[in-house]
Amino acid sequence: MDKRRTKRYSISDYLDKIVSKEEYYIDILINGSIRAILIDISMCGLGYRIEEIDPERLKELQIPGDMLIKLYIADVVLFAEMKKVWTALIEDKGKKIIKGGLSFNVISVEDRLNLSNCIENIRKRI
Repeated sequence: MDKRRTKRYSISDYLDKIVSKEEYYIDILINGSIRAILIDISMCGLGYRIEEIDPERLKELQIPGDMLIKLYIADVVLFAEMKKVWTALIEDKGKKIIKGGLSFNVISVEDRLNLSNCIENIRKRI
C-alpha cells in the first residue's frame, strides 16, 4: 500500500533524456557528505539509492532523526531539512546498497518554488 500524499515522479524517466546522471543527485550532509542517486521526487519527498557505502557511513545513515541535504537537478541546487521515512540495506552480489525515502521537513519558499518548477517540467515530459 502506498501511503504517499502526492505522486512521485521517476527521475530517470525524464532526466536521462536531457542530462547525464551525474547532474542529478543528492548530497546527504552528515559529517561531510554522502552522495546518493536521486530515484524519484514529489513536492512532499524523494527516494534515493546509495550504491556502495563504507560501513562507518552506513551507521551514520541509520541514526534516527532529521538530516540536511543538497538536491541537484541539472543546474538547480536546493537545500532542505529532511525527515527519514524509511531506509533499507540490500545486499546484491556482495555489494551493500542503501535505499531510502525522505520527506521534506523544512525548505525555503524559493527552493520550494524551484522544486515545483522542476517537477512541473518532469510532468510535462513523461
